[in-house]
Amino acid sequence: MDLASLIQFFQATLVPVVMISGIGLVTLIIQTRYSRVVDSARRLNQERLRLINSLAHVEGPGSAKQRVLTGYRLDDIETQIGLLVKRGRILKYSLFSMFTAVFVFIFTSFLIMLQMLAQLTFLVEVIAMSFLVGMFLLLAGGLFVVHDIIYSYDAVLIDLRTRTR
Repeated sequence: MDLASLIQFFQATLVPVVMISGIGLVTLIIQTRYSRVVDSARRLNQERLRLINSLAHVEGPGSAKQRVLTGYRLDDIETQIGLLVKRGRILKYSLFSMFTAVFVFIFTSFLIMLQMLAQLTFLVEVIAMSFLVGMFLLLAGGLFVVHDIIYSYDAVLIDLRTRTR
């Protein structure tokens, strides 16, 4: 193998590695969003349980107004938890797509290396399809994140509505 072939070999096998690095950075962002969603759901559920417990102990003058306000907050918490569950599911799908894309790009890299070493021409189509599948998974993961961003804004609006009642 001469130097030009060796350089071509390294270039061809490193393209999927560059894709993996890029996906890794995006995956860290998605993982952070996913962790925040889970933490928010837990926090809201704790608040929900505390409010339900406080409703059982509210008595005396002004307790009717307090019960109404607590009821509004409980309704909004239930709505927010529902949105957080949807967001968690969407981010889970996004992470699944991204990690699967990483595995596909690793597989593509091995196929490229095998094709270049063994000169198996039938692998060219398999390599192209593998790379295309990885790109599709990357696109799907990105679309899931965009979908999550839409839901996250809706959750903020619900929280603001609660605070202005």
